[in-house]
Amino acid sequence: MRCADRILFAATLLLAAACPAMATSAGRPTMLDRPAALGPEASRHMLTAAAWAGKRIVAVGRGGAIVYSDDEGATWRPASKVPTSAMLTAVAFANEHVGWAVGHLGVVLKTTDGGATWERQLDGAQAAKLVLVKAEHRAGIRSGDDMPPAVKAAKFLVQDGPNKPFLTLLVQDDRRVEVAGAFGLVFDTEDGGANWAPQMARFDNARGLHLYAAARSGPDLVYVGEQGAMLRGPAEGALKRVTTPYPGTMFGVLNTRNGGLLAYGLRGNALLSDDGGRDWRQVVSGLSASIQAGTVFADGTLLLASETGQLAVSRDGGTSFKVLARTVQPAAGLLPLSGRTVLVLGPRGAERVDLSAEQELK
Repeated sequence: MRCADRILFAATLLLAAACPAMATSAGRPTMLDRPAALGPEASRHMLTAAAWAGKRIVAVGRGGAIVYSDDEGATWRPASKVPTSAMLTAVAFANEHVGWAVGHLGVVLKTTDGGATWERQLDGAQAAKLVLVKAEHRAGIRSGDDMPPAVKAAKFLVQDGPNKPFLTLLVQDDRRVEVAGAFGLVFDTEDGGANWAPQMARFDNARGLHLYAAARSGPDLVYVGEQGAMLRGPAEGALKRVTTPYPGTMFGVLNTRNGGLLAYGLRGNALLSDDGGRDWRQVVSGLSASIQAGTVFADGTLLLASETGQLAVSRDGGTSFKVLARTVQPAAGLLPLSGRTVLVLGPRGAERVDLSAEQELK
């Protein structure tokens, strides 16, 4: 697959490092098995996402970087054990101890000590083999049989190698997790990651469009992705395509405080749903560049950040937005801190930004 065709994680902006001509060992990229080399400066390297683990913040990023902070991002410590140098794109926790991170090369990592150390549970090579085993089982393959299309596609996935990233994850509890990403790949576990199973058959995504983000709304899941992909359905059932007023790519989706959903993406486009993702309407974000990150403050204020570092806020659940005069680094991720402070993740690492002086956030 050509590097230019790999829309890996739109929020990571300066992704020349995401598509290198990687050296391989026995068909495996060396960075897949090379432990991350993390020093005290890791929090200043490119970071893509962060999550709360109890009162601790854990952030992930380029080169397998995982750092954590126990003082709301004032100081950081690197994880002492990360078994891969693949770029990490998302992180989420079930509780203060147990969490997962996902990234390039189909990597899925788990921690049980609040992000201090990590173990690899899945990678792209293993994931492809799981797809093949399931396809052959469903087809009832016997020696000499002609291969049905699903088996042929699975064999190609194995031959293509572990070059497809996971871009998002949903953690329901310390046993149930779902990860998704490029080309519509979706896997889940119901035993804390001891076993993973492909779930693409549940998704109405025959074109294999990339899935960039997901949110839970009551009993249902909502996934957003490229070329207008919007999928909704029960957590353990079939997710069907939903028609929206904008056919372009959505990079993220947020739960609003009043029970709604806000999706955001290309060229400043934003969509709002008041009924759990069944129906959507377009709202004006005030941003013209692609919206790469978003978050919700404790009082329900919504904050969006574009690829140019512009910020827009909404205090009415996403119905209307105001653009702030303050700009930040190109944001790959946002995490609300106490008061009106937000953690901005991007090419300069993790930066605390105090927005209390901005009139729109008062």
